[in-house]
Amino acid sequence: MRHIDDAEAPGLARIAAVDALGKLGTTHSREILHRLSRRTDDIGVAARRILATRSLGTTLTERELEVLDLARHGLTNRAIAERLSLSQHTIARHLANARGKLGAANRTEAAAKLDELEGG
Repeated sequence: MRHIDDAEAPGLARIAAVDALGKLGTTHSREILHRLSRRTDDIGVAARRILATRSLGTTLTERELEVLDLARHGLTNRAIAERLSLSQHTIARHLANARGKLGAANRTEAAAKLDELEGG
């Protein structure tokens, strides 16, 4: 967010930062985009464009993103649960929600789709 508000940063870099928020797809990034969309400059235009094209159903929560990221790095549900001090059932639920939002059949496909969203 700091780079978006930096008046000395190149305009294209500021727009790229807004685009990155859109690709991230978390609840928090969506809240930031909503705030930015009220602006009347190019940043506001970019934020409104992203919000108009993103489906609410594909917005991952911060926790879903965190759990999916750990899963794509090879951690089991048990290891993720221990790391985050959550139950294995909760981890399975977060993964199921993320898979559903991403339209993925399994955790491997969900991880691949996350890579695509992040530009990787």
